Amino acid sequence: MCDWNGTLLNDLWLAYVSTEKIFEFFGVPVPTLREYQNEIESDFSKFYIHHGISNFDLKINNAIRMQVFEENWDKVGLHDPKTAKHILMRMKQLGLKLAIVSAEIPEVLLRRIAQFDLGDVFDHVRGGAWPKNEALAEVLIHFDVKPEEAFYIDDTHEGISIAKKLGMKTFGFTEGYNTRERIIDAKPTYVVSSLEEAFFVLDRAFANNSIVIGITGEKGGGKETVGDILKMLVERDVRIGHLLHEVGEQRFSRHRFSDIINESLALWHLPSTRENQQKFGQMVNTGFGDGTLARAVRTRIMKCSTTVVVVDGIRRASEEEMIRSIPGSMILYVTAPVEARYGRPRFSRAGEIEKTFEQFLREEEAPTEVEIPRIGARAEHRIENTGSRESLLCSVKELFERYILPRLGLT
Repeated sequence: MCDWNGTLLNDLWLAYVSTEKIFEFFGVPVPTLREYQNEIESDFSKFYIHHGISNFDLKINNAIRMQVFEENWDKVGLHDPKTAKHILMRMKQLGLKLAIVSAEIPEVLLRRIAQFDLGDVFDHVRGGAWPKNEALAEVLIHFDVKPEEAFYIDDTHEGISIAKKLGMKTFGFTEGYNTRERIIDAKPTYVVSSLEEAFFVLDRAFANNSIVIGITGEKGGGKETVGDILKMLVERDVRIGHLLHEVGEQRFSRHRFSDIINESLALWHLPSTRENQQKFGQMVNTGFGDGTLARAVRTRIMKCSTTVVVVDGIRRASEEEMIRSIPGSMILYVTAPVEARYGRPRFSRAGEIEKTFEQFLREEEAPTEVEIPRIGARAEHRIENTGSRESLLCSVKELFERYILPRLGLT
């Protein structure tokens, strides 16, 4: 199910223009667009009264709004105008039933759907959807599906919260009526900025032909080596080769949280030492909000079409949450006692091989490192890298055969 205004229809700017006209009519200073995005709800009268229109009149509001919308009818388009219909049709090809659930006036909604030639896309259209919880429940009954079997896409904190209370999986769309921060605060199941991103999630949820493996672990534990072994196993496996022949994907890709940090450090001509990586990662997440780095990595994951995706270097709860938000994902914890990790041949970064054991321990107290054991405790799988390379190879092979191949529908 999908909301319409602000979610599929890119009409935030027009809604704000009508808001400006309403405030001008009543002779009251106009709030900023940011205030509008942070405060507007389905009961929009509260917004107008809060900002000084004590004698707010719904009939006057609707008349001004309709005039503005009619005057600018042909100036409004869809988000992703060139690809929206194609992406929606691809969703239908996954076997999904598509519905619009919108508070928009039913007649206006149907006109818009016809305008963009989407009449053959949606299996059900529910306009005038207010209260939203009742409308969503009605559509669930219409399709005879349980809430936990349904997905709902909305661009407002309120809409997401209502769908969550019903038990539905939710997509928070960040390019609509509410700010990104407000959408994230609603804690939707997935956060997306385009229909294509939503399709990526749904495709992975229903296609069952790919897996995302997030690897966490302390430095020196063997994360890189485990990733190398997985790559070797994936590239040599005949069964995956047959699967790829059917679906037309590539075998393996690897993404590291440190990649984006190292690329950024290089732009500033700064060395990629562990200390600089920790400082930069902390600075980004502190300055722009926890999870900023995770969202950047997620964007890269979403652009690849490989059967096995390894994401190396999970250090924060927000990074773990990002991995878990992708259907078909799992967390792997690779660890070893600190004495063993310190004693291994390690570290290609300048200056790090000279570190004392005490310095090594102090680094593990850095903000970017302290969450690793807690994430590891929640991981689905754990590898104790305490033996030889041959022993590690056997552990990874067992994981590959017992858990990864079955996730891909292969045995």
